[in-house]
Order: sequence, then structure tokens, then C-alpha cells
Amino acid sequence: DDVLADYKIDDLLSRSQVSVDEASIQTSVQNKVILVTGAGGSIGSEICRQVLKHCPKTLVLIMLFATTRTRVMVEIRKLVTKKPWNWMVTL
Repeated sequence: DDVLADYKIDDLLSRSQVSVDEASIQTSVQNKVILVTGAGGSIGSEICRQVLKHCPKTLVLIMLFATTRTRVMVEIRKLVTKKPWNWMVTL
């Protein structure tokens, strides 16, 4: 029997799901300078996307590879077209 089972995301996690306190994150990030190391990786770039939703004053991205830097910069420019903000990318 080659039958695919139906799975929920909870079935795949080896931990309980975490609820996010958006108000607390907003307070921690809004109008602050935020530094993200490893910003070019999958987790670091997702952190950048999530931080941008909460209007940081400045987002500083640290990443190692120039090719990754270009990809992340293009993506971030698409995300922040409506808000004036500062950002810095460094290797």
C-alpha cells in the first residue's frame, strides 16, 4: 500500500507550537537599531523579514557572501517601498 498520509504541521514538529506576542515584538523593535548576523541565510533573512514588519529605525545586516547580499538587498527593497528607513549591509 503506497498511500500518503495526511499530516498537520504539529505532526512534524518535535516540540509544541509557540505563540508569538506581536505587541511585545513591536515594542522591542519599533524605532530601534536592529542588528542581524547571518542575514543572508535562510533563518537570518526570515528574521529580517519579520523585523521589517515592526518598523525598526535602522536594520543592520551582516552576511558573508556578496551573492547572498545582492539577493537579500533586492528582497528587502521590495518589502520597504512604503516606509522611509535606514539600513546598512556589511560583510
